[in-house]
Amino acid sequence: MSLWLKSLLSLAAVIVIVIGGFVLFFLGQDMWRTANQNVQTTEMVNVDPANETLVEQLFLSDITRIGDGPLSRGTLYLTQDFDMQGGFASYSKSSADNALNMVFLDPSAPERWLFEGNDQLIYGMTSLSLTPIGSTDERLPEAALLLQVIGADTNRDNRLTPDDRVDLALVQPDGRGLTTVIEDLQGSVRIVPDALAFVLLVDTPTGVNLIRIDPVSFAILDQKAIDFPK
Repeated sequence: MSLWLKSLLSLAAVIVIVIGGFVLFFLGQDMWRTANQNVQTTEMVNVDPANETLVEQLFLSDITRIGDGPLSRGTLYLTQDFDMQGGFASYSKSSADNALNMVFLDPSAPERWLFEGNDQLIYGMTSLSLTPIGSTDERLPEAALLLQVIGADTNRDNRLTPDDRVDLALVQPDGRGLTTVIEDLQGSVRIVPDALAFVLLVDTPTGVNLIRIDPVSFAILDQKAIDFPK
């Protein structure tokens, strides 16, 4: 085989490889975009100031009466739709049912909001009660709300997500006395029934802490690490 023919075949092979690479690249982009198109997520708020495609809608839901009085509370949720860029392709994404704030409603008074603005994400919300020893009553009076709050985009990815710093807070059922009890929560939280205090089992990077909290002042009464057997 002559030298020029070998060169021609080599050039043709290179052209085929390059064209095949481009085809596979754009096909992969299209498949990736299709797989992610209109994906709906929760527990994620887009806070990117440069995203001009962002469309937001706020709505009030979960209206709950507090005790036997006239006061009720509701949760303010945010739904977002926006475009995201992936390589040479863009795709649509939405994030729904993200709790931002809580409102307390009294027919004879102005509404009262838990937070002054909507710059945080309420990642978790749990109703707490004091449980008398031996009680099987599942309708015990609500004593407080336990909240996991993401207050800032600490990892600077233009999102509020559980990957950011999470603080654990308590608030009275009527929205008063908001108190942060644990800053920078590092793990899950479990509730231990108790008649006199709020008792929490909190996972840490090195183990588990048992924490007792005063149900009125929300002050930490005591805490100790639980040692696992070795």
